[in-house]
Order: sequence, then C-alpha cells, then structure tokens
Amino acid sequence: MSYRQPAFMVDNAVSAIKDTADIYEWAYTEAPSTASRRAWIDGRQGTVGTFETTAGGNGAIRMDLQAIPPAGHRTMIVPDGHTFTGKLINVYRDDSFSFGSAVQIEGFTAAAGVIEREATSDLEQFLLWRVQDSSGGDVYTLAGWWIGEKETLSDDAYVDPRFGNRYQSQIAETEYPGGTAALEIAPPRRRFTLDVRNVLAGSADYTLLDSVAQARARSFWYWPPDTEDAGPYLVRLTQDVQRVQDFKAPAVATYYRFRLEMLEDKL
Repeated sequence: MSYRQPAFMVDNAVSAIKDTADIYEWAYTEAPSTASRRAWIDGRQGTVGTFETTAGGNGAIRMDLQAIPPAGHRTMIVPDGHTFTGKLINVYRDDSFSFGSAVQIEGFTAAAGVIEREATSDLEQFLLWRVQDSSGGDVYTLAGWWIGEKETLSDDAYVDPRFGNRYQSQIAETEYPGGTAALEIAPPRRRFTLDVRNVLAGSADYTLLDSVAQARARSFWYWPPDTEDAGPYLVRLTQDVQRVQDFKAPAVATYYRFRLEMLEDKL
C-alpha cells in the first residue's frame, strides 16, 4: 500500500444534454432507443442503454454536448457493467455534428470494469465514440458516459491517514433454534470516510471540497488515497458534508476541515 492525495470528479458534461435527439447513431449503427438515450444522459431515468451495429462496420454513437467543455475537462469514464471488453475503442472530437474534420483524442482496447481514459487534448462540442471491427448485430450495453475534470487535492491539504474503506451489506437475518438464516438483499457496496484538514478558505482545495459538499443529491467519482484500491468509484454522499472552521491562526487566515461519508453507487 502506498498513499496519494484523493481526487474527485463532480461535473459531467454529458448531463448538460437536454434533448435525447442530441445523442444519435453514426454509420453502421442502429438508432438507439429513447429509453437508452435517457439512461446515458441521466442515470435516474434508467440504469443502462444499448446500441446495435449493422452489417459490416464499426458501431458508433455521437453526442452534442451543447457547448465546448471547459479547458481541462478531459477525463472520460464509462462505469462498470459495459460490454466493450476486448474491443478497440476510438474517440473523436469535432466542432460540427458531421465530423468532417474529426480529431482522434483517444484509442485503446477496453478492459473489464470501469473504463477511465484521459483525452490527449481539450474537447469540442461534438464527441464520437466508435467501437472498431464490430460485426452486424453486435449489441453493446453501457450505463453512460462521464466527461469531466479529475481534480486532486493539493499537498497543502492534510488527509487523515485513518480514512475508511469498508463494505456495507444489506442482509435480512432470522434467528431460529438451530442457528441463523441470512438473505443477501443486495451485493456489498463500498463505504468510504474521509477527513481533510488544513484547507484554506478560497483555495482550490476549498473550492473542490465545497463542490463535493453541494453534490448531496447526485453521484460523483472518487479516487481513494490508497493506491492498492485505486478506484475510481462512483459514489454518493450518505449525509451532509461536515465543514468546521479550524482555529489554526484565525487572525492570519481561515482554515477549515471537512468530513465526507460516501457510499458506492451501484448501477
């Protein structure tokens, strides 16, 4: 085990899409259903979406992000549960839905689990995700795309080394004379706790943790401090973030400490 500063990705450029018509197929791809498009835009409207390739081509989905994402928003994530494993994925950007001057910003062979990639350049308003060498009738399933900025706490922020990382289980148990019967209602989920001190008011660390604190009703990505369990994990806050003033030297500057409690958000 080794230590690193934790990181977060709160914003998702894909969530800015308001019309399902702004996620659409490209060549050699059947039009995805409206339900699939809704799921990709907002996971609260569905858990997964699918698209199907036609004969003899590369399946592809393109999207209109409504505006050029801010500089630095290069982190692209596909949650666990996708069916891209072993497939070559190419990602392109363009300033037009026609992709007449498309620029490739990533290319990789997808592995199982969460896909996390960093684009080689800043994005444009239009993005195309293409699965190479698909066969006709191939169906791909995914829970959505996340596009944002992975932000890491600076070394100025002190992270308590007693950060928590355990499993939370949902189990119904019944005692009877011969023993105990247990029924697992849902798979175990990770539960995290994080305490951060020495956060200067107005600093980049403060702004980042404040944005996490305001994400009480939605999911975000979390990279824990433990490199042996690197993540990222899609999580939700289980309660309001505690933010308390640290009286380090209040006459000189105001510092805060934050306490976060998070639960893995299974899709």
